[in-house]
Amino acid sequence: MWLKEVYRRLRSARLKRRIVKNEKQYGEEFPVRYYLEKNPSKELIVVFSAFPEHGKRASYNYVNTLAKTRANKLFLLDEYGTDGMGCYYLGERRRFLVQENVKAIISSVRERCGAQRVFYVGTSKGGWAAMYFGMHDPDGVVVCGGLQYLLGTYLSSCMPWLYEYIAGEPVTEEGIAFLNDLLRDTVARAAPRKVYLHYSDQEHTYRDSVLPCLADLKKYGHTVQEDVAHYQDHAQVGIYFAEYLPPLLQSLIGGRK
Repeated sequence: MWLKEVYRRLRSARLKRRIVKNEKQYGEEFPVRYYLEKNPSKELIVVFSAFPEHGKRASYNYVNTLAKTRANKLFLLDEYGTDGMGCYYLGERRRFLVQENVKAIISSVRERCGAQRVFYVGTSKGGWAAMYFGMHDPDGVVVCGGLQYLLGTYLSSCMPWLYEYIAGEPVTEEGIAFLNDLLRDTVARAAPRKVYLHYSDQEHTYRDSVLPCLADLKKYGHTVQEDVAHYQDHAQVGIYFAEYLPPLLQSLIGGRK
């Protein structure tokens, strides 16, 4: 067992050094840091990060998980918001400059890589972002897990300080509706496509987030491939999603639907 732990730590240290060496940032105001792994592929996988663990800095998600996936991979960092927890890749006080920088990075990397298809990937906060940015791309493929679909409802009840950072005001009914509609309106207007959604039917986001998300996706003509688990702790979404993601992407990249 100790050999496995030594190997894990060495691999983690090598990965950190590689990220530090190759990390870049885009934008003058609210610049966004990102890490790109290029491969000879016509696919681009864009990965958005979830909240960091309490007391830790924001980090890139699923880098090791996707190590063997043969595609271009763009990992985006979200380090604004209260205590650097993230702002759902939007920005501060309804000035969504982070969002603009993210869109510009994706567009630039897509062109540089010659990507014909883009996969938008993430869980929890990153799952919200994956669906939000993915639905803005007419050909985007969304693969997400355990997202907080109704952002205003979630933040106003669980993280009012982050709600205020993004909405620019204390909690109001108008502000809740504004944040809720960011993703709902995007889903409603997006070209119908197939969405790959992982979730647990036993954890707290199921009724308030997953069920409304499923209802809207189907209402607006999207089809959903559901991967349903039964864990009770939302923090476990990353563990289950890491098992779900690589074989799914491999089947899609390999042309199998």
